[in-house]
Amino acid sequence: MKIKLVGLLYDRNMGDPLLFDCTKYLLNRIFHGDSEGNLLSSDNITIEYIDLFQRTEFDKKKHIDFNNEPILREGHLSIRNLLGNGVYNFIKDIKNYIQRYRSVQRFSSSLYRQELDIYYKKQFTGSDLVIIIGAGTLKYHVRADFGIYYKSIIEACSDLCIPVVVSCVGIESLYNRFDPRCIRFVKCLNNRYVKYITTRDDLTYLRPYIKRNTLKFNKCADVGVYASQTYNITREIGSKIIGIGIITYKRFVEFARGINKEQYEKIIFEIIKVLEKRKKGLAVL
Repeated sequence: MKIKLVGLLYDRNMGDPLLFDCTKYLLNRIFHGDSEGNLLSSDNITIEYIDLFQRTEFDKKKHIDFNNEPILREGHLSIRNLLGNGVYNFIKDIKNYIQRYRSVQRFSSSLYRQELDIYYKKQFTGSDLVIIIGAGTLKYHVRADFGIYYKSIIEACSDLCIPVVVSCVGIESLYNRFDPRCIRFVKCLNNRYVKYITTRDDLTYLRPYIKRNTLKFNKCADVGVYASQTYNITREIGSKIIGIGIITYKRFVEFARGINKEQYEKIIFEIIKVLEKRKKGLAVL
């Protein structure tokens, strides 16, 4: 049995690539072992990782362009160097305004979508199951539109008659029946080859996306909670070290949470003060 895991394999944060190993750990436990990891089956299971954006390595020259095409290619970088940030950003603003119209957006990205279709079909041929590794990818208006990737993945699986599971997805764009990007998401998620969708978020946000009566969905913990078992990490008895996870303040701005850089820094410093007062050790992650 050949299983393909698709997601943000080469993102530069710790969380998204980790989800691949955690999912693989759980699959191996399901197919090969008991709750303690003891081998119970000799079934031949092959699990392979695929990057959503066609990347093959951690490349600092490639990152998400938060407008339309998520991969900023080297050609775009040379244009930016030539024109300067001011002119380049002005041109991007015009491009974004034009691409609000669905027909223009569809035309401008058609070649890129064809490239994606070819890529996914090649990767999935001969597979028995495709699992889309969740992360915060059910979104179309915050930072990037992941709908074009879901569409290509699921249509490729449909053409190849391969079942699809969406695992522990984070929902970062609410359902909006008037937005064509949301409609695209709904259509591909309700494809008959999508068999199960789980979310790490509230089911209230997922339910509006579900239109097919036979499509199963549920809420579950983020698969990252199995990191300690996956990497054989054991807690040191008596340890007083507490980890603090730091993210960029820009996430709060993007999701309109009303927290700016200064406020976020103040919150973190207050947490550190409390821990120091309690004589706890710190590990900043």
